[in-house]
Amino acid sequence: MSPYAIILLISLIMLFSGTATATTITSTFDTNLEGWTTNPQGTIAFVSTDGNPGGYLEETDASSTGNMHVTAPAKFLGDLTWATNLSVDIRVSATPGSVTAAFGTLTFLNSAAALSVAVDLGTPSTVWTNYSTALNAAAFGVSAATYSAVMSNVTSITLILEADRNSDTEKVGIDNFTIFGGTSVPEPSPFALVAPVVLLGLVIRKAAVRA
Repeated sequence: MSPYAIILLISLIMLFSGTATATTITSTFDTNLEGWTTNPQGTIAFVSTDGNPGGYLEETDASSTGNMHVTAPAKFLGDLTWATNLSVDIRVSATPGSVTAAFGTLTFLNSAAALSVAVDLGTPSTVWTNYSTALNAAAFGVSAATYSAVMSNVTSITLILEADRNSDTEKVGIDNFTIFGGTSVPEPSPFALVAPVVLLGLVIRKAAVRA
């Protein structure tokens, strides 16, 4: 094998030998609301203690009509085709007398369409409880093409926290809202980019000595 072929082989190995890492986007609400917002049916506040752990976001029902929901900030938006799961911790301040059917509905939207899935929250709990859902076409009950069309350019994510159908003052907390899965493309290391130049210099020097 020629010296130049060896240089090329070594360079390619270095370039693609980076370790792919899992991608995760999360809001822990440890110090603030992290850009989350709500619709007019609710009001939100940052609570600095008693989260799971640390701080958390608390939404209070502010309307006798409609369902209060929270909306995720920009860091959760864009291309989410890499995502495989979503996880969130939720608790209610009091056990609902009558659970709202929409409680836990998670919706991903873009300008063309919307995807909704009911996160399996069961009976809302007064202690922090973790809930999760798969993020794929089957979970949303749509075709792969429809799922990809929305998740490739997500412009809004909402989660309905309206738990008690008969209470207009209920409080619901969320913590550790996380989207995870997929892998990121490895970045070439600086050594991988410099190595070909160094090796080429050594080959030229060796050739000059032989001459």
